[in-house]
Amino acid sequence: MNFHRNYPRLIFSTALILGFACLLSLYPRFRFETFSWSGADALEYNFLADNLAQGHGFSLRISAPYVPSAARMPGYPAIIALSKIIFHGIIPVIIVQMAAYGAGAVLAYKIARMFLSERMSAVAGFLVVFHPYILFMAMSLMTETFFIASIMASVYFLLRYFQEHAIKQAIFSTLLLGFAALLRPTPLYMITIWVAMVAWDGWNRNERWKKIGLRACLVVLIFVAILVPWMVRNKIEFGRWGFVSANSFGFYAATSVYLTALHEHIPHQEARVRLQNKFETTFKDELAADTNYPDFAYKGYDEFEYGDWFAARSSAIIKDNLGLFAREIMTSIPDFLTKDLWLHPFEKYDILHPANQPLTPLRRVWSEQGMGGLTREVLARFSCGSSCVFSFGIAALGRIFYLLLSVFGFVGLYFMIRSREHLARSAGLLFSLIILYFAAAHLILTSMAGHERYRLPIVPLMIVSALSGLSGLGRRTRGFIPEGKSDILYP
Repeated sequence: MNFHRNYPRLIFSTALILGFACLLSLYPRFRFETFSWSGADALEYNFLADNLAQGHGFSLRISAPYVPSAARMPGYPAIIALSKIIFHGIIPVIIVQMAAYGAGAVLAYKIARMFLSERMSAVAGFLVVFHPYILFMAMSLMTETFFIASIMASVYFLLRYFQEHAIKQAIFSTLLLGFAALLRPTPLYMITIWVAMVAWDGWNRNERWKKIGLRACLVVLIFVAILVPWMVRNKIEFGRWGFVSANSFGFYAATSVYLTALHEHIPHQEARVRLQNKFETTFKDELAADTNYPDFAYKGYDEFEYGDWFAARSSAIIKDNLGLFAREIMTSIPDFLTKDLWLHPFEKYDILHPANQPLTPLRRVWSEQGMGGLTREVLARFSCGSSCVFSFGIAALGRIFYLLLSVFGFVGLYFMIRSREHLARSAGLLFSLIILYFAAAHLILTSMAGHERYRLPIVPLMIVSALSGLSGLGRRTRGFIPEGKSDILYP
């Protein structure tokens, strides 16, 4: 048996060994009950799961009355609740996440293998395995690991549909996309990409419009059927055909704060306090009457009405500062493409302490505090000796990695879209649309934050695209393309 035929098994095994080695080495210091917390999001998921497991419904309240919540999609809290009911803890969730982490890496290999060599495809899989933040998320009580695996599996089956043109592959892909939407609301509008790609495939095959339309309608119906129960629940409880209230509350609030800080030349934290005070003044009576929120949750977080207020407030601020808003989106694109959180796991588990490498971009420090503030910030980041230097090195390495990934990724997408092969063209178009979707959604709606968590689901696709770019450049440089072979589909 040839060794390279076992690449999927080797990738999956490496992911499990690495993941469980990290878990077991850190477990004596942190234990699972605190080890997996990654901020307020993880606490909310666990709290919702506790209430579900105890029969209190999907609620963010610490005592009766357990008012229904729409702050989160139901998928992940339901998974945690099931673990608590059956196994009385969250350890099984983390174990299954390790398997999903390995599966995501294998799927990156399988997707790359559709148009790259086995060795290059294996590189794609191992880059996913050894990505520090993907591993960190697999050890955390967060949606990212299941979400990445679901998105990658959905993309894989859609590419299989382009290969085989079998409707069952499109059905599998849509079911997985629907599951991803139950975990996080991000894919709710990605179904438009799936419909467009199904239509694109049919058009390239010269199918009748009626057949194309029927297949596209089937994809939409399957996706909607998965989400209808949650929509009906929200209509009954809140009178709204919505999915999640946290979108408006969180996204628009962040955008308002960011633009206010820039426009009025005040620190970001001051702008945040102003907006929060205005919100609490507007809904003073309603918030005062609701006293049983947990400490880590924002009051009003799970009410659509409060999210509407933030949306209206943000829309007014954007309208008054449209030029500033557009400028910040454009200048934040490099952050979205290059910003990393590789240092975060080292800080989280006290491997590097102190690190003194805050997430605040230096350009924001300069815009808010001027050259003097920028100088103080740079000096502070190197004020703790070797620990700071090593921390800066890790952060810089992450930036360089993502810079190269972005540059070669764009080259790879260009080669794929220009390929003579239908599969490569379709994959290039699909990857481009997904990357643009995530970039636009988060650059516009999350105050141009450029947070790696929001980009993480597309990192495996960026890796595959970058390796395609390297492969294409290498073959073009050598000037050798075998007869009858595509410039990108050379095995």
